[in-house]
Amino acid sequence: MRHSAPVVALVLCAIAPVAQAQTCTPYSHTEWLADMNTIDVSMGSLDLGAASAKLDTVRDRVRCLNAVVSPGHLARFSRQISLLFYFVQDTDNANAWAMTSKTSEPALPWPADLDASHPFHVQVDAVPMPNLTGPDATYFVVPKKGAVFANGQFQSVPLSYAETPTLFQVTDKRGNLVNAWWQDGAAFPASVVTTEGSALSAPKWWDGPEPLNDVLLASNLTFQTPERPELVREAPIPQPPIEAVPDQIEPDIEYVDDVSVDDPAPEPGPSQELP
Repeated sequence: MRHSAPVVALVLCAIAPVAQAQTCTPYSHTEWLADMNTIDVSMGSLDLGAASAKLDTVRDRVRCLNAVVSPGHLARFSRQISLLFYFVQDTDNANAWAMTSKTSEPALPWPADLDASHPFHVQVDAVPMPNLTGPDATYFVVPKKGAVFANGQFQSVPLSYAETPTLFQVTDKRGNLVNAWWQDGAAFPASVVTTEGSALSAPKWWDGPEPLNDVLLASNLTFQTPERPELVREAPIPQPPIEAVPDQIEPDIEYVDDVSVDDPAPEPGPSQELP
């Protein structure tokens, strides 16, 4: 598995809450789907560096969608981020993005390589659904007859899922997107909320989010076995035979018994004679 500290840093930048109103290049759901398919290929080969860089780029581009976000697209994308965090063993962020996926589109199909027995699938299933929360007596700041959407669902007042990354989008009365930002939890940027106002009404042009398209959004994630070079064994080099050398046998040793004879007691000398 190829991953390192920069992989984590790239994705950690993707969950900071920020309101962004600057202009950007429009991004379509068709382009988004193609990018998610590319991310699946990187994930399948466990090229986490490429997957992280692409996820970070796409996350920024999603802010520039040319339409209200499709919950199914967001669910698949959030699951991809969650899977990356799972691979780098960051449980907290993996669970946070799993909650984004589950709250956006709980019926999103799973790829065969992430079936119900896969540890990541088990972990996602175990993540509890978060609660909706928000500041009291607070309202959205929008253009006249504008609307606000959170993960593709209309929002009348500032509410968000606790500890869960959420994509907020603001439209004008004609449905044109005029602002969008990512937010983690219920910490709304001061520029988009006010204590003076009223709850929003759903615009007449809004018919609800598009239904889930299982075929369109089904992931083709397939984990590939890394290619390994064929092991080539070199032929052994012939060695000349080694002649056996007989052991050298020592000649017979003739042992001679050593007969010890006690010395006789000395005879007394003249000085030793008794008087």
